[in-house]
Amino acid sequence: MSDSFEKGRSLTIHDVEYVIQEPLGFGSYGAVFKCLNTVTKEQVVIKRCRLCRESGIQISEIREITQLKALKHPNIVKLLDVGIDDTHVYPILEWVMHDLAGIIYDRQIALNHAQLKGWMYQILSAVEYIHKNNILHRDIKPSNILVNQDGTIKLADFGLSRRVNPDEVNPRYTNKVVTIWYRAPELLLGDVQYTSAIDIWAVGCILGELLNQKPLFPSENPIEVLSMIFQLCGTPESRWKDACKLPYWKVLKPKKLRIPHFKEQFSRFVEHVPEVVDLLQRMLELDPKKRITATEALKHPWFHSEPKPDPTAGRLPYETRNELWLKNSVKQKEIPKKTVYNRLPSRSKKLCNDIPKRNKVCKKRKPDSPNDKRQQKRRRE
Repeated sequence: MSDSFEKGRSLTIHDVEYVIQEPLGFGSYGAVFKCLNTVTKEQVVIKRCRLCRESGIQISEIREITQLKALKHPNIVKLLDVGIDDTHVYPILEWVMHDLAGIIYDRQIALNHAQLKGWMYQILSAVEYIHKNNILHRDIKPSNILVNQDGTIKLADFGLSRRVNPDEVNPRYTNKVVTIWYRAPELLLGDVQYTSAIDIWAVGCILGELLNQKPLFPSENPIEVLSMIFQLCGTPESRWKDACKLPYWKVLKPKKLRIPHFKEQFSRFVEHVPEVVDLLQRMLELDPKKRITATEALKHPWFHSEPKPDPTAGRLPYETRNELWLKNSVKQKEIPKKTVYNRLPSRSKKLCNDIPKRNKVCKKRKPDSPNDKRQQKRRRE
């Protein structure tokens, strides 16, 4: 395989030639490119992931490849092939034009009720499927929910996923998972024995974001995220008795007692579509034991009321709308920075310079390198 990964260049994987069309993203893991299969003329996504000298393929890539090979569902992105050479591994995935991160922020896209309902039904169908297969996704967020031109949802990026054993007694997992805006309160309070309820919380955050056209808990600071959660969902007290047993409770417990404010924050939906607010409230239940499951959510009255779920009810643009498009739009000032700084879960100072920090409590450290022992330990968990 060629070391050059520039636009217009080609690479061969298993005797199939792929032409690179455009880059989609870069990171410590490597790079992602949109390519054309010269045999089938289909567009695909190829990840170019570095091999570690000590351990070979990174654990996140092993997880994603393993899970996607096993999972077969219309709402989960397809793994088409995997190539490998001396320095890199190349997972080949199906190409999906949009993701929710780009769609939510493009004001020219007018989502209607039937379309929103159809998308949420597909997301929950994918989540129900992976949970029935004893897999936790652990990184559900808008940029990992892809949308085809016909409205078909594809759940993607299983790099942080983990297969769990339901019969295991007192399992322990890392709580450094899920992008912080979509991180469940039990994770923020240090729980290491969490369940599939963390994925449902993330889906609830996405539903609230689709309704509000802005994120529910936009901060990079865990203390502020918890404060926002308590302002909307109320404080634990009698509704979540086990909260006081979590490691960080004494440090992060709320100073004020609060009641839930779903009806106030989503008042425009309460009168006309009360069912969607009820579903949102049950997804964002503080106590993970009381939080609705994906199977229960699919049976919720909202999905069976008029209008019926229809993912094709609205039009999507023929140009790609994804997180990369959104970031480029901010850089080119096509979208005002003031209105988007709290839209992207990014560590960039340019996007987050208006968010107050508590440096004494949450000290920053430099991003982990690919070979950082702390990162390797977290990925193994």
